[in-house]
Amino acid sequence: MRIAGVHLAASAAAAIWPAVASAQQDTVRADSGRRLDRMTITATRPPLTTAVGGVGVIVVAPDSMRLTPSPVLADALREIPFVLVRQNSRGEHEISIRGSDSRHQVVLYDGIPLTLGWDSRTDPSVVPMGGARSIAVARGLSTLLQGPNVIAGTVAVDLNRGDSDHTVETTAELRSGVDQIGANAFHASVVRPWYTTAGKFTLRAGGGYSARDAFPLSRGVTDQYATGHERSNSDYRERQGYLGLRYTTDAGQWLAASMSGYSAERGVPPELHIAEPRLWRYPESRRVIGVASGGLGRKRTPFGSGDVEFVVAVNDGSVQIDNYTSSSYAQVDATEYGDEQTVVMRVEADHSLGRGEWRNAFTMATIRYREQFDTDPASRYRQRLTSLASEVDYPLAGLWRANVGAALESAETPLAGGRPTQPGMDAGAFRVGVSTVLPSGVRVHAAANRRSRFPALRELYSGALNRFEPNPELRPERFSGLEAGATLFASGLQLQGVLFRNTLTDAIQRITLPTGKFQRVNRNRLRSQGLEILGNWSGEVVTVGGDLMLQHVRITDPTASATARRPENVPEFAAGANVDVRMGAALASVSVNHKGTQYCLHPDLGRNVRLSGRTSTNASVAREFTVRRTGLLSRLRAMLSIDNAFDAAVYDQCGLPEPGRVIRLGMALR
Repeated sequence: MRIAGVHLAASAAAAIWPAVASAQQDTVRADSGRRLDRMTITATRPPLTTAVGGVGVIVVAPDSMRLTPSPVLADALREIPFVLVRQNSRGEHEISIRGSDSRHQVVLYDGIPLTLGWDSRTDPSVVPMGGARSIAVARGLSTLLQGPNVIAGTVAVDLNRGDSDHTVETTAELRSGVDQIGANAFHASVVRPWYTTAGKFTLRAGGGYSARDAFPLSRGVTDQYATGHERSNSDYRERQGYLGLRYTTDAGQWLAASMSGYSAERGVPPELHIAEPRLWRYPESRRVIGVASGGLGRKRTPFGSGDVEFVVAVNDGSVQIDNYTSSSYAQVDATEYGDEQTVVMRVEADHSLGRGEWRNAFTMATIRYREQFDTDPASRYRQRLTSLASEVDYPLAGLWRANVGAALESAETPLAGGRPTQPGMDAGAFRVGVSTVLPSGVRVHAAANRRSRFPALRELYSGALNRFEPNPELRPERFSGLEAGATLFASGLQLQGVLFRNTLTDAIQRITLPTGKFQRVNRNRLRSQGLEILGNWSGEVVTVGGDLMLQHVRITDPTASATARRPENVPEFAAGANVDVRMGAALASVSVNHKGTQYCLHPDLGRNVRLSGRTSTNASVAREFTVRRTGLLSRLRAMLSIDNAFDAAVYDQCGLPEPGRVIRLGMALR
């Protein structure tokens, strides 16, 4: 388990007591008196979801996770059970939940889906987390109300939204850190509430930077492109900042506006297992996200009570990719420029329905992308995605509760860079879930859904600097899934188990062509089934936790070879364990994480190859000191951490090792 002392609560409770879940939506925060508090898994739905129908949700407060001073989303997700994060050959990071592709889940940032874009996925290694109040991960079958192209879970980052604001005093924080090879980071933030006769304003602002020249290599890894024991071309520089203002009236109405962004420069570590890896650098990568949102609060109507919320957002970014002639990175061979803008509009409306709740959401996203290679004429693309969804959550007999939903989603590509456009496509979706509390106190849930995912513009048309052959004939993927789980509470012990079975028809997978290029094609079917177990025992001094994931994932396609029937980069076994010991104002933690065998497509061999499983061990000790009794910046927290303590050779995917042993010292003044 990667979160220190994870606590469980009922995964079904949000469906059993939706009013309680709604009231708790924005209460995830570190205890003001004990900054080293443990994380909590609760039944609270992630921000902006209105019904989880019993699906387990993990909610964490970033400021009490073992993160760098200027963290990004990838750092946080690597600490959360059942979420697999890996770096790909483009230098980007990808997320996988239950064997899913990184394009199958949604990343909500202050209420907007970052995954609606040119590539239909988000690189969490550049998403800033400095101003985040909470992170919520719903694994498995998500609600239908989050918009199109969501079939395998949700990652929600809350910065400035939600129907409540619990800030009561001004706070400020300064964080800094350094590791043994000179990587360093700094972050500063402030939260300032002030009151009027009718409500409250809350200002949140902050910014920081992180920099490294390289990350260390494990002693078990040989990098033929490097000198010494540092990974070649793994340097990184990022600056991030955010500003948010929120107004909440005493009657419950609220308005919020925020702007956040980053600017980064980084290298792309080359793959070590092939003859001609990508020799890329990103000399420029930037993104600005502006969000305006608001809500009426719960109001009485002639038919009961209801609420309306809206979100309007602009996600604007650009990237430059330089391809070099050799591993000296001295001469540029080709350059790709990409400019992306996604405009998202969402409206959510909820209303009571007798003893139940009727929830509705409309989402529309317009994606524009400009692609240019060297001095060639630019190609322009445009895609429009819409989703109209409705769900009813209703109590049945006793403590039984049901959730039923349906959605109509569509996609059109009116502009395709001079290539053939795709005709407009429509797809329906449905979801049903039930949950209850048994007389023994065990909470159980079950759910089923069916959804589709439309191909991204990049999947259809991108050549990736001549590495891919475009395929504008791709069809939508169709997903169907089943899930059932139970959560047990006993004295100091909490245990949760979930069984799942998913089928993805017309799964989009990459193949190697005779020319050596990759191409994305629709496979017949991808099936995954598995078991997740998460447990925790807490005492006065010691907390022990563990997580286990077993899954069987296969591609069923008569045209695929035996090895090609194993999807890439999907370990079928993963496990973790942690022990935390509290000693007065100090907390010592040790965690062990194992990632099982996985397979990847070797472009030189034209087939899948096996990558053995590996184990890593992390440890940390943190202590809080009182600088002065009251006021701003009155407490100092120091942390010494060791990642990959035994310097194991752990790979994200074939040819791409994770860092070796990293020793970090961090300080936070609050």
